[in-house]
Amino acid sequence: MEIWNGQKGLAALFQYRVIRGSRQTRNLWRGTWKYHITPSVPQAWEAVGHLHDSWGLDVVQEQVEEADIQSHGDALHHLLLSGQVIRSVSLQQIRREQKYLEGVDIVS
Repeated sequence: MEIWNGQKGLAALFQYRVIRGSRQTRNLWRGTWKYHITPSVPQAWEAVGHLHDSWGLDVVQEQVEEADIQSHGDALHHLLLSGQVIRSVSLQQIRREQKYLEGVDIVS
């Protein structure tokens, strides 16, 4: 399961994953800011794992550089999602368009 969000300067991914063959599960937080996880969160996810005969839970945090995130396209690229949420050509177009728009004033 993955929940992600991204915009200029901000990106975050929460992932719950069953690691096949190892009977382990993993919570991953990958983002532009450190997330303080209260003890009740891993306890709840361990309970979910026990429902599926898992033995343990690893909790991992990975940092993404805020300066690298100029658009939601950059967020998609740097968060390294496990599945495809957008066609690779579309992602390339989004990131290319963002580079062209840098320094251009947008009137709304």
